[in-house]
Amino acid sequence: MLLNLWSSGSFLLYDSGLADIFLGPLCPYVLAPVARYTSVWGLPILTAGGQNDNFDHKEPHYKLLTRMNGSYSQIGTIVLQVLAKFN
Repeated sequence: MLLNLWSSGSFLLYDSGLADIFLGPLCPYVLAPVARYTSVWGLPILTAGGQNDNFDHKEPHYKLLTRMNGSYSQIGTIVLQVLAKFN
């Protein structure tokens, strides 16, 4: 249901010419198709979600996606570096 609302809502905003940028969604299952649409439309998308490693591959599907938290693997790397430094 949520996926359908975001997908159809993003189409309506794009079609009306009212969208310059998309904010969200957080859920990766909803984010993935919307981020693919915005790449085709040439509109950037900002989200605090999308930490799955799948979103690391910017080309060709997620080229205008900006994640404001990084990925899970990046967080893991940082934690390991901090633990190694302060061991």
